[in-house]
Amino acid sequence: MQSAGTIEMSEQVPGPVTFTWIVQIDKTSKNSWNSPSFKLLERSGIGYEWEMIFGTESCQEFSHEKHDRLEVRYCGKVTQEKSKFVMNFCVHRLLSTNDKVKGEQCVKCYDNTTDENVPHDFFVSGSYKIVIPRIVETVFKLKVLCTIAVAFDNIEQNGFLLTLHEISLRKEYLSLFESGKFSDVTFIVGKQKMQLHKSILSSRSNVLAAMFDNGFKESNSNEVEIEDHSFEAMKEFFRYVYAAKVNDIGEHAVELLMLSNKYEVGGLKSLCEQSLIKSLENVNVLDCLNLANLHNAKILELKCVNFIASNASEIIELPDFSINKVPEDLRDKLFNLVVRKS
Repeated sequence: MQSAGTIEMSEQVPGPVTFTWIVQIDKTSKNSWNSPSFKLLERSGIGYEWEMIFGTESCQEFSHEKHDRLEVRYCGKVTQEKSKFVMNFCVHRLLSTNDKVKGEQCVKCYDNTTDENVPHDFFVSGSYKIVIPRIVETVFKLKVLCTIAVAFDNIEQNGFLLTLHEISLRKEYLSLFESGKFSDVTFIVGKQKMQLHKSILSSRSNVLAAMFDNGFKESNSNEVEIEDHSFEAMKEFFRYVYAAKVNDIGEHAVELLMLSNKYEVGGLKSLCEQSLIKSLENVNVLDCLNLANLHNAKILELKCVNFIASNASEIIELPDFSINKVPEDLRDKLFNLVVRKS
């Protein structure tokens, strides 16, 4: 079907984007109108194409004679993507006299992440569909504002479904982190500096809160020097502190595990453990076991012990293998597990 009306959008950046569809409706000519397609970008750069559809025909799924329907349809292949999106939208009827818009009348507002009072909404075949109160006029102009975002952030492995409000909040905190606006403390790593905010750091880490509050030299200074970690790892650590987001965790997992244990940031620690577990191999499992033992990463430690027990015959044949590489407090446990598996 030929598209109708015009689509405008807010700044097209990764994250929530608002699309505005303005369309002239004439129920005497047809019963369905399609918007021009529009695209949402994920942080990876992948684009997801959508269109909106306003319909006045009877809708078998809803069985409502006195309602119209609004649908937001995913134009790509319906695979796992269908569960990845959250959206909200508002439908307005534009009030006009002599083709001049005099105001707007809200017909329906909807948020598929928080609206518990809409009994007829569902997600099917790559589309969000809802019923809206039927507009009695046969000729009118509609304005639909649709805000849409990918539901899972870069912490997808945690399985946390983020609402649009949470995504927006994290985006704002990330902007604050990247700009350093209104900062009140400077972290110095080598020759590079980061402008940060004590209140945010303190709210996310009890260790950092104590550092700023309990008579440490940092509590009387606006500068903190870091000498034992790279600038790149520190930047990703603070990115997580601000916005629960890490760029390329695999590259920095070892240092970030150390930092998350040192500063007691449990969510980041869990992400690091999961990343390192996925990378376990015969040649690195002993190093990972020692890292886990030293930094109290119990999940990673257990996975390493089980991995070694399951692959013991191959690991002990490695040229650089030594029983001394196994933490002393784990040797008996590992030996007993190897015996049981053999």
